[in-house]
Amino acid sequence: MPIGVEKVTGQARVAARGAAWLLGGQVTVVLVQLLYAALTGRLLPPAAFGAYAVAMSTAPLVLLLATAGIGSAAARASELSEPQVRALDTVSLVFGVVAGGVVWLLAEPWSLLWGNPEAVDAIRWSALGIFPAPFLGLLMGLSRRSGKFRQLSVASMVSGFLGMAVGAACVWKFRSAASLVTMSIVTTAIQTVLLVWVVGRVALPGPLRFDVIEHLRFGAKVVLSNGVGYLTGAGPQLALSRGVGGAMLGSWNRAAVMTQVPLEMIQNSLVQVLYPEFRHDIGTTDRASRLWLDLLALASWVMFPLGAVAAVGAYFALPFVLGPGWQTAASLAPWLAMSAASSVPNVVLGAALEATGRFGGVWPPRIAGLLITMLSAVIAVVSHSVDPVIIGFFVAAVVSHGLQLRYAHRSTIFPVATLLHIYLRVLLTAGGMGLATAISLSAIWTVDRFAFKILLVVGMVIAAGTTLWRARLRLPPIQIAQRYGIFRGMG
Repeated sequence: MPIGVEKVTGQARVAARGAAWLLGGQVTVVLVQLLYAALTGRLLPPAAFGAYAVAMSTAPLVLLLATAGIGSAAARASELSEPQVRALDTVSLVFGVVAGGVVWLLAEPWSLLWGNPEAVDAIRWSALGIFPAPFLGLLMGLSRRSGKFRQLSVASMVSGFLGMAVGAACVWKFRSAASLVTMSIVTTAIQTVLLVWVVGRVALPGPLRFDVIEHLRFGAKVVLSNGVGYLTGAGPQLALSRGVGGAMLGSWNRAAVMTQVPLEMIQNSLVQVLYPEFRHDIGTTDRASRLWLDLLALASWVMFPLGAVAAVGAYFALPFVLGPGWQTAASLAPWLAMSAASSVPNVVLGAALEATGRFGGVWPPRIAGLLITMLSAVIAVVSHSVDPVIIGFFVAAVVSHGLQLRYAHRSTIFPVATLLHIYLRVLLTAGGMGLATAISLSAIWTVDRFAFKILLVVGMVIAAGTTLWRARLRLPPIQIAQRYGIFRGMG
């Protein structure tokens, strides 16, 4: 075992078990969510999903301000007493009430800003899901901090399944954009109740205390940082709604749900596990010099090839999954899948820098990404085209991560040259897998009968899975994990 790895092996095993639970839960939810998206996509037109996307753009902004980064602060705090936690409970609940009221009041102005007045009802209904959300964020942070990943995963799965079941029934009954919001409302409410039970008595609100101000200060920095991230993501969608139309935004939303969102859910599961672990690297680079390099390599080896295969697969599958009228979504899906994959190094390294308080490596990349995406959004409005937005996402990802690596090099956190060499290998591998998938699916799609296509696709997946399993010990992600004592029994 390499020098410096012994002292983090136990922590790596704990993180790996947590990641396994969260990833397993998220993959299960994603599979069910794809069925939910296929059903709702056949019940409502693209314009309805455009209004829904406007409603969903409201919640992250308000929640960003309302949560005040409390969950992140709790997850990475070195010490946190029960009275402090209960004080934070009170703060988060008050913020939730205020945030829900703000969403309700801003429904009409927000819909007019997006040029989509049909979204008013959906925005107002979404306020119901805002009330418990800051408190839920704190409960999730406490669960991650205490290593209760299994319970967190089960709560996520149960609430997600019930939310989608109730949501699908409401969409079937009412056939409106507002009915689409039901899923998020029910999911948030059920997950909050379940995590109150998981966390225990510390979930009970208590009197306010002055000694939680330090955590709120860190949370404020997280809010400002994530606020820039929100604008980076929402600005281009606003441009699509204003410059291209609500139907285009609806197609973008469905393409994202089928590609970008599942990949981001997997990515976020990884970050949820890692964020509390980064507290061990506050003020030191002893552990980070090797561990951060391996984490970035591992995340890239997993997500880049997965994104390449998902991009090709989505292009062929979406017209069948969503039904007629979604050709635009099918053409957008590959780009959104690759965009989600390309953002992984950014997100992982950004989380590490943020959790350890190294905001000098957080702000410049976030601001650069914001400026690039805002410029692309302006060009999209002027040209009435989606192309500038797509190009802007990729340029922003490269520039932002480049600035992160520049900071890491200057701060001697880890060897950047080694990481760049790994990225080159990852990109070549991902490109080869994407090309092989495209050639295989192109040949399969020449078959006339749909049943035969499905059988051939299943056969291709089984063959690919068998090949990967036989070569597992030579796969870089497995080799990285085994250095930390994980997957040692796979030989």
